[in-house]
Amino acid sequence: MKRNARLFSEARSWPNAQPYLSAWEANVEEAKARLFNARGQFREAEAAFGKAEVLYRNADVKFRSWPVAITRWSLWTDAYGDYGASFAGVAKASQGRLVEGEVDVRRALLGRLKSNGKYHVDTANMLGQFSYVLMEQGRFKEAVRSRHAGAQSLGGGAALRARRHELGR
Repeated sequence: MKRNARLFSEARSWPNAQPYLSAWEANVEEAKARLFNARGQFREAEAAFGKAEVLYRNADVKFRSWPVAITRWSLWTDAYGDYGASFAGVAKASQGRLVEGEVDVRRALLGRLKSNGKYHVDTANMLGQFSYVLMEQGRFKEAVRSRHAGAQSLGGGAALRARRHELGR
Protein backbone atom coordinates (compact mmCIF):
# COMPACT_ATOMS: atom_id res chain seq x y z
CA MET A 1 0.00 0.00 0.00
CA LYS A 2 2.66 2.48 1.01
CA ARG A 3 4.63 1.66 -2.11
CA ASN A 4 1.58 2.36 -4.30
CA ALA A 5 0.95 5.67 -2.54
CA ARG A 6 4.62 6.69 -2.95
CA LEU A 7 4.61 5.79 -6.63
CA PHE A 8 1.39 7.69 -7.23
CA SER A 9 2.81 10.72 -5.41
CA GLU A 10 5.86 10.57 -7.64
CA ALA A 11 3.69 10.17 -10.75
CA ARG A 12 2.01 13.52 -10.11
CA SER A 13 5.23 15.23 -11.23
CA TRP A 14 5.75 13.15 -14.39
CA PRO A 15 5.44 15.03 -17.66
CA ASN A 16 2.23 14.22 -19.57
CA ALA A 17 0.77 12.26 -16.64
CA GLN A 18 -2.16 14.60 -15.96
CA PRO A 19 -4.78 12.77 -18.10
CA TYR A 20 -4.08 9.50 -16.27
CA LEU A 21 -3.90 10.67 -12.66
CA SER A 22 -7.60 10.05 -11.89
CA ALA A 23 -7.32 6.45 -13.07
CA TRP A 24 -4.11 5.83 -11.15
CA GLU A 25 -5.42 7.42 -7.96
CA ALA A 26 -8.60 5.35 -8.32
CA ASN A 27 -6.43 2.21 -8.43
CA VAL A 28 -4.66 3.27 -5.23
CA GLU A 29 -7.97 4.03 -3.48
CA GLU A 30 -9.51 0.75 -4.58
CA ALA A 31 -6.52 -1.17 -3.24
CA LYS A 32 -6.84 0.63 0.10
CA ALA A 33 -10.57 -0.10 0.16
CA ARG A 34 -10.09 -3.80 -0.48
CA LEU A 35 -7.51 -4.00 2.30
CA PHE A 36 -9.78 -2.14 4.72
CA ASN A 37 -12.67 -4.41 3.77
CA ALA A 38 -10.60 -7.55 4.32
CA ARG A 39 -9.61 -6.26 7.76
CA GLY A 40 -13.23 -5.59 8.69
CA GLN A 41 -12.69 -1.81 8.68
CA PHE A 42 -15.94 -1.17 6.83
CA ARG A 43 -16.21 2.58 7.47
CA GLU A 44 -12.76 3.13 5.95
CA ALA A 45 -13.55 0.71 3.12
CA GLU A 46 -16.75 2.58 2.35
CA ALA A 47 -14.92 5.91 2.14
CA ALA A 48 -12.13 4.52 -0.06
CA PHE A 49 -14.56 2.67 -2.38
CA GLY A 50 -16.62 5.86 -2.67
CA LYS A 51 -13.54 7.90 -3.55
CA ALA A 52 -12.45 5.25 -6.06
CA GLU A 53 -15.88 5.36 -7.71
CA VAL A 54 -15.68 9.14 -8.19
CA LEU A 55 -12.13 8.91 -9.53
CA TYR A 56 -12.97 6.08 -11.95
CA ARG A 57 -15.93 8.04 -13.28
CA ASN A 58 -13.66 11.08 -13.69
CA ALA A 59 -11.13 8.91 -15.54
CA ASP A 60 -13.90 7.68 -17.80
CA VAL A 61 -14.48 11.29 -18.90
CA LYS A 62 -10.77 12.10 -19.23
CA PHE A 63 -9.96 9.03 -21.32
CA ARG A 64 -11.08 10.92 -24.42
CA SER A 65 -7.77 12.79 -24.33
CA TRP A 66 -5.73 9.59 -24.11
CA PRO A 67 -3.83 8.17 -27.08
CA VAL A 68 -6.02 6.01 -29.31
CA ALA A 69 -4.02 2.85 -28.45
CA ILE A 70 -5.37 2.80 -24.89
CA THR A 71 -8.88 4.19 -25.25
CA ARG A 72 -10.36 0.70 -24.94
CA TRP A 73 -9.54 1.03 -21.24
CA SER A 74 -12.60 3.27 -20.99
CA LEU A 75 -14.78 0.18 -21.03
CA TRP A 76 -13.16 -0.82 -17.77
CA THR A 77 -13.35 2.58 -16.07
CA ASP A 78 -17.11 2.62 -16.59
CA ALA A 79 -17.40 -0.81 -14.98
CA TYR A 80 -14.98 0.12 -12.18
CA GLY A 81 -17.15 3.09 -11.23
CA ASP A 82 -20.13 0.78 -10.82
CA TYR A 83 -18.06 -1.77 -8.92
CA GLY A 84 -16.86 1.01 -6.59
CA ALA A 85 -20.47 1.96 -5.89
CA SER A 86 -21.41 -1.67 -5.31
CA PHE A 87 -18.54 -2.38 -2.93
CA ALA A 88 -19.23 0.85 -1.04
CA GLY A 89 -22.83 -0.31 -0.69
CA VAL A 90 -21.76 -3.67 0.70
CA ALA A 91 -19.44 -1.88 3.15
CA LYS A 92 -22.39 0.25 4.30
CA ALA A 93 -24.53 -2.87 4.72
CA SER A 94 -21.74 -4.46 6.75
CA GLN A 95 -21.99 -1.49 9.13
CA GLY A 96 -25.73 -2.06 9.51
CA ARG A 97 -26.69 0.75 7.13
CA LEU A 98 -28.71 -1.66 5.03
CA VAL A 99 -30.97 0.70 3.12
CA GLU A 100 -28.09 3.00 2.14
CA GLY A 101 -26.13 -0.04 1.04
CA GLU A 102 -29.03 -1.31 -1.03
CA VAL A 103 -29.33 2.06 -2.78
CA ASP A 104 -25.67 2.00 -3.81
CA VAL A 105 -25.72 -1.61 -4.99
CA ARG A 106 -29.00 -1.06 -6.86
CA ARG A 107 -27.49 2.02 -8.59
CA ALA A 108 -24.46 -0.06 -9.62
CA LEU A 109 -26.67 -2.87 -10.88
CA LEU A 110 -28.67 -0.43 -12.99
CA GLY A 111 -25.43 0.98 -14.38
CA ARG A 112 -24.24 -2.46 -15.46
CA LEU A 113 -27.65 -3.30 -16.95
CA LYS A 114 -27.57 -0.05 -18.94
CA SER A 115 -24.01 -0.64 -20.17
CA ASN A 116 -24.03 -4.38 -20.77
CA GLY A 117 -27.57 -5.67 -20.64
CA LYS A 118 -28.95 -8.63 -18.75
CA TYR A 119 -26.68 -11.34 -20.15
CA HIS A 120 -23.24 -10.26 -18.95
CA VAL A 121 -20.89 -11.36 -16.19
CA ASP A 122 -20.86 -7.85 -14.66
CA THR A 123 -24.64 -8.00 -14.31
CA ALA A 124 -24.35 -11.40 -12.63
CA ASN A 125 -21.72 -10.04 -10.24
CA MET A 126 -23.91 -7.07 -9.32
CA LEU A 127 -26.88 -9.37 -8.75
CA GLY A 128 -24.69 -11.35 -6.35
CA GLN A 129 -23.84 -8.18 -4.42
CA PHE A 130 -27.49 -7.19 -4.45
CA SER A 131 -28.58 -10.56 -3.09
CA TYR A 132 -26.02 -10.23 -0.26
CA VAL A 133 -27.53 -6.90 0.82
CA LEU A 134 -31.03 -8.35 0.61
CA MET A 135 -29.96 -11.32 2.76
CA GLU A 136 -28.53 -8.93 5.35
CA GLN A 137 -31.94 -7.26 5.47
CA GLY A 138 -33.67 -10.59 6.01
CA ARG A 139 -35.36 -10.45 2.60
CA PHE A 140 -34.50 -14.05 1.81
CA LYS A 141 -36.99 -14.77 -0.98
CA GLU A 142 -35.90 -11.68 -2.89
CA ALA A 143 -32.26 -12.54 -2.31
CA VAL A 144 -32.74 -16.04 -3.73
CA ARG A 145 -34.55 -14.60 -6.77
CA SER A 146 -31.68 -12.17 -7.28
CA ARG A 147 -29.13 -15.02 -7.08
CA HIS A 148 -31.11 -17.09 -9.56
CA ALA A 149 -31.35 -14.09 -11.91
CA GLY A 150 -27.56 -13.82 -11.73
CA ALA A 151 -27.17 -17.46 -12.72
CA GLN A 152 -29.72 -17.03 -15.50
CA SER A 153 -27.83 -14.00 -16.83
CA LEU A 154 -24.90 -16.35 -17.39
CA GLY A 155 -27.07 -18.86 -19.20
CA GLY A 156 -28.31 -20.89 -16.25
CA GLY A 157 -26.87 -24.00 -14.63
CA ALA A 158 -26.79 -26.22 -17.72
CA ALA A 159 -24.85 -23.65 -19.72
CA LEU A 160 -22.38 -23.15 -16.88
CA ARG A 161 -21.80 -26.90 -16.54
CA ALA A 162 -21.27 -27.19 -20.31
CA ARG A 163 -18.79 -24.30 -20.27
CA ARG A 164 -16.84 -25.87 -17.37
CA HIS A 165 -16.74 -29.14 -19.31
CA GLU A 166 -15.38 -27.27 -22.37
CA LEU A 167 -12.63 -25.80 -20.21
CA GLY A 168 -11.77 -29.18 -18.75
CA ARG A 169 -12.80 -28.30 -15.20
